[in-house]
Amino acid sequence: MSEKFKLGLTRNRLFALENTVIFTGEYADAFDEAECAKAMKMLSVKEPITTAAIELYEDSAAYIVTDKCDPCIVFSDEPISDVVERYERVGLDFSEHLFEFTVCGGSTLVIAAHTVACDSKSLLRLAMEFVRFYTRKSVSVDPSEIVTFPDMQSLPAKLNSPIIDKLSADIESKWRKKRVSFGASDCKRAIEKYASEKTFVGSVEMDISSEDCEALSQYCGDNNIDLSSLIAYGFYDALVGMVNVSKKARKMSAYSDRRLFVSDMERCSVGAFNGYVDISFKDKGAKNAGERMKAFHVARYKGVTSPFRSFYDELLLMKLPPQYCDASYMNVAGCYLSSAARRLADNYGCNDSRIMAYFSCDMRQEYWSDLSFFENVAVFEPFVRRFCAMVDSFITDEGVRAVFRYNKAGLTSDQASEIVSLAQTKIREFLP
Repeated sequence: MSEKFKLGLTRNRLFALENTVIFTGEYADAFDEAECAKAMKMLSVKEPITTAAIELYEDSAAYIVTDKCDPCIVFSDEPISDVVERYERVGLDFSEHLFEFTVCGGSTLVIAAHTVACDSKSLLRLAMEFVRFYTRKSVSVDPSEIVTFPDMQSLPAKLNSPIIDKLSADIESKWRKKRVSFGASDCKRAIEKYASEKTFVGSVEMDISSEDCEALSQYCGDNNIDLSSLIAYGFYDALVGMVNVSKKARKMSAYSDRRLFVSDMERCSVGAFNGYVDISFKDKGAKNAGERMKAFHVARYKGVTSPFRSFYDELLLMKLPPQYCDASYMNVAGCYLSSAARRLADNYGCNDSRIMAYFSCDMRQEYWSDLSFFENVAVFEPFVRRFCAMVDSFITDEGVRAVFRYNKAGLTSDQASEIVSLAQTKIREFLP
């Protein structure tokens, strides 16, 4: 029996032109198709959101509706790189489904999910649940709750502010005379047009050995900083040193785990949590690389641990008509002309530039232990074309694996390789 859940916190990101988060992991043996089908059926009961799609109504309200598609996993001989590129270019059609499961080459699991329903850490959890059912390590199929924060009152913290009220009212005043609305087919058309003009994304990997990772962790512990901040700093500093961008574009977006502000983290592990906060880094007075890196860590830490900053954009957008936010994405794709929509796009997350976005996951924690079924685990938030680069780093018992993804419109492959090499050098400067 299908259920409906009003989409709230991420409703105004529904028309995002880059909308798919992707998991990839190599399983130790070849997957059995029949057993995978059984695992998918159990997973769909445990996580009903995996069979859901989005329904849009005339007033532009959006609902997650379960049982809109059958639990399905596809076996494909297509190269993994081609599958990932397709998702990066076109993504998922929210009106059809929010998740797709694929096995490539017999042993690599690829899971794609729409960002209104899932983020990187949620996708890692889904991958673990799938392999638990596949290996019969878990048989409990008690359904997980779908949490969408449908209205302001349902948010997990008292975050409202008179500043946001005034700002949203001022922004909306420029839109009140407009009464245009868009549907799922309009969004699909915009994404296809946008994708046809999107430059291909390149990537370069960087590895740090477990021995060096341990030494860097010791340095971080002695200096009250975070290893993920040290890695981010290396890439950020390398990028700023090599890429000629405006001061505004030198801001970094850091992944914000909104579960930190929810009392029951497990209950809310799937739902509208994907989000980034803007980090403005100023290192005035830093005398050396250590002080500069520590200032970078403090700026990042303050950003990702502030509930107000983590929810700020969504709070603002929730107060605007959803049609207005849809129009901003349609405008960026070149499918709708409007100066008001362009202003919203340029200032609130649709079309503003950043030198880098950063996601990190420490898989040494017991919580991620079942990911040991996989090798070369990676999960990627959507690559945002207006950003120069995105960095995804994974800390494991084997060390650190970082993936530097870059826009080929702005960087050549040689430049990207040089940036990664420089980042690794800057990181290694902190070894004893």
